[in-house]
Amino acid sequence: MKNKKLEKELLALILTIVFCIIAVSIVLLILINTFNEKKNNEAQIVEKAPVVLNYNASIFYGGKVDIDKNLIKGYTIDNEMDFYSLFSSIEPAITNNDVSIFGFDDVVVEPYDGKGVPTVLIDDMGSIGFNMVAMLGSNTLSLGEEALSKSFDYWDQQTMYLSGGSREVEESTEIFTKNGINFGLLSYTMPSNLTELTIENPSLLDIYNDQKAQDDVINLKSQVDVVIVYMDWNDVETTEVTGDQKRVAKLLADAGADIILGTNTESIQPVQWIDDTIVYYSLGNLITNDTSLNQSIGLVGSLFIQKTVVDGVVTIEKSQPKADLIYITDSLVPRVMMFDELVDEIKNKDEVYNKYTSIITQLDDSIRVGGLK
Repeated sequence: MKNKKLEKELLALILTIVFCIIAVSIVLLILINTFNEKKNNEAQIVEKAPVVLNYNASIFYGGKVDIDKNLIKGYTIDNEMDFYSLFSSIEPAITNNDVSIFGFDDVVVEPYDGKGVPTVLIDDMGSIGFNMVAMLGSNTLSLGEEALSKSFDYWDQQTMYLSGGSREVEESTEIFTKNGINFGLLSYTMPSNLTELTIENPSLLDIYNDQKAQDDVINLKSQVDVVIVYMDWNDVETTEVTGDQKRVAKLLADAGADIILGTNTESIQPVQWIDDTIVYYSLGNLITNDTSLNQSIGLVGSLFIQKTVVDGVVTIEKSQPKADLIYITDSLVPRVMMFDELVDEIKNKDEVYNKYTSIITQLDDSIRVGGLK
């Protein structure tokens, strides 16, 4: 009897031990699963660090190049042309920036026979840092459509980005990339500047109209980071911005233009932000043979562009708009000079400088005057 009782107690003990082992195992398994689930949940909660890329570039812009054979003759010695000294004063302001733009109101020719602009002039402008050209204005057709069409043979061989016309209608817009930032340039000539001209090939010169400009800006904005629009206003005869200039600038800004530049006016005009668009209503002339004070004083400017890409999403920030004055000297061999380098080239230099810089900030006193070099 004792043995049977002992066997029962032993069996009960074994069963109890087995039960305890199973229970402990189940509890441990539950704890392990809970711990693993917690770790997995925590791993899912921890987000991947965003991929952030930063790019930046600064832009320099000058006004219209409008010259004649007398200026070209002044820079020709023994049949050799060299225009470097024409621009040497502004070279530091140009090379201090990554992108540099000028307006071109003429046709480039080779060989040069006293009409148009010799290729050497544009070559020299490229050598000092200009890399974008806005072709616009009636002088581009001064030698006829055939000469303008032939000039594209020259532009096609250049690293400069040309906007404002083409030999044929292009299906896609060329993009200029610098420091990881994609730039697009549109250039327009006002139809009022071509009232006595008939253009058989409309692709040769981009003529402004509201709908075309809006469509062009929207299309280009989908391809690039920064859209620049360069306007020929056709002899606006005041330092005051006209109602039509304001209307066009607002239309272009609303369409997505980042920078709006103007020229072909009787003098420089103010600079102004329209929401997130910077507008230099008129830069005036970069080079001219006109000796009147209004035409001889030009406006140059610059802007800083910051591009930030976070997980593929691009943000563009425009800041630090600057502006300053240049003077095209009235001499046998004219030069483009920054005002701070003038000595006796102009009378009452400080008075003239103050008068014209006050025009720059007339609409927006946040614009910085000076500091381009």
